Amino acid sequence: VLFLFGCTGKMGGWIANALSGIITVAPATMTILLIAIVMFIFQFANMYVNSVFWYIFNDVIPPQYFGRVMGAYRVGATAGIAIFNYFVFQYAKEYFSLIFICAAVLYAVGVGAMCFLLKEGEYPPVEEETKKKKSIKDSLQNFLTESCCSRFYIYRYTLCTVSALTNCAYIFTYYFNMEMGLNDKLIGRMDGISGIITFVLTLVLTATVGFLVDRWHPMRICTYYLVLNVIVLSSGWCWMFVEIPGEVYAVYSIVKGIGSAGIVVLFGIASLPMQMLIFPKSRFGSFCSAQALIRAGFYTLFGLIVGVVFDFLKTYFPGEETFHYRAIHIWAFLFSVPTAIMAIVTYREWGRLGGYKNYKAPASWNKEGYEEIKQAEPK
Repeated sequence: VLFLFGCTGKMGGWIANALSGIITVAPATMTILLIAIVMFIFQFANMYVNSVFWYIFNDVIPPQYFGRVMGAYRVGATAGIAIFNYFVFQYAKEYFSLIFICAAVLYAVGVGAMCFLLKEGEYPPVEEETKKKKSIKDSLQNFLTESCCSRFYIYRYTLCTVSALTNCAYIFTYYFNMEMGLNDKLIGRMDGISGIITFVLTLVLTATVGFLVDRWHPMRICTYYLVLNVIVLSSGWCWMFVEIPGEVYAVYSIVKGIGSAGIVVLFGIASLPMQMLIFPKSRFGSFCSAQALIRAGFYTLFGLIVGVVFDFLKTYFPGEETFHYRAIHIWAFLFSVPTAIMAIVTYREWGRLGGYKNYKAPASWNKEGYEEIKQAEPK
């Protein structure tokens, strides 16, 4: 699918010419339609791969090493992003086809290596009850009943969804950066330098304090981050009133990134381990799927809404082509408030269920009503 992304530019023209005898469609319009179709296919395929990919973490990594392994993973991911932004992003317009084709090759090699080289452990045999075939209706009902068997899980799904909606408007970040006086080269350098700094901090934090994620519990780190994020995002209001040169804004963004990189890195390291320690291991895939379905549904809906909102905002700034994109930070701030509230509510419910040392995952399928989850024992 990534390979198809690289071919959409030429394919759009070919398809438009091929259909010229039937309907008249501009090559640009056909290209946009083709990109939308390929994007849909990519998101579907990527969700399938990512779901299985993340579940492997929970199967093969001991709980006491969740934070450190995730930190090591983020070191590699951050390095790749930094290298791309600093060296490649500035050529994205001219060579987007080549970039996508190279990305497709790298993806195939990376995922292929994981499939062939990763060795999984032994799993308990499947229970006889599980082997019985069920109708689609019964399977769906069972999925919904188990995934929503506790208000704690409902809180968690809501938190994940609202947190995702905070990022909806960031799809316009490129136009915001252009509004702030940056060009492609400067954007790439700015993001690249920020990425390099984040890479170094990720490496240092993983090597020095990564164990704190395991010792202090990822739930606490994620909650504190989401609450403090309200204060950080509130600073975005200033761009509705402040005008500064593009070079100054680039420096400001890098400095701001340095100031917040530590807690952002810790949050990134803690996110997946937190889910591993709150969702029942026997149903981890089902619970992550339920969460992803709810989040993706609302994110898709609000992805449409945010476009309408920004088109509406543009009418208030008729003399400015891109000024309304400064409101992306206001959108993020407004959604960060309910995110923080849900984070606190979820944290309190987690504490009621046992918290740091005695948490038990609610489980309607067990006669005890809960499932033991081995918590981290730092070494």
